[in-house]
Amino acid sequence: MSVYHLCITSGGDLVVLLPRSLALLLRELRRQRRDMLLSVETLLPSAFAGYLLRVINSNRQTCPCFRFSWLTADPLDLSALHTILCRQLAALQIDGAPCFSAVQLCGDALLLRASDALADAARDATAAFDYDSADGRCVRLALTD
Repeated sequence: MSVYHLCITSGGDLVVLLPRSLALLLRELRRQRRDMLLSVETLLPSAFAGYLLRVINSNRQTCPCFRFSWLTADPLDLSALHTILCRQLAALQIDGAPCFSAVQLCGDALLLRASDALADAARDATAAFDYDSADGRCVRLALTD
């Protein structure tokens, strides 16, 4: 069994993409192949998005991980959170290689094109995927429905 390692280089910003959302993304990739069209809510459910916005906006000035200094809006809104999600998907790597060759936000949908590295790994039915988080934890992603 091959084990692939996924990580997001976030530059110290809070990572908004949960391991269970990564697992869902991988399951979708196995079904849809290289090009995927997913609703943003699939990866960032509205209740979680609302919670994230409250936490980020309440702590933005006090903790560096909530600043998202590349975003000028204050407070952040749902559109900004979608932009953060896209940026983090674009930064997602598998064994040091980019996971996506294209990440595009189209209204409330994400258009994703998997890289060769991710597409090949996703086709391996016996593969395991570990998510290495910024805080040093490693989480095995559950790919069964």
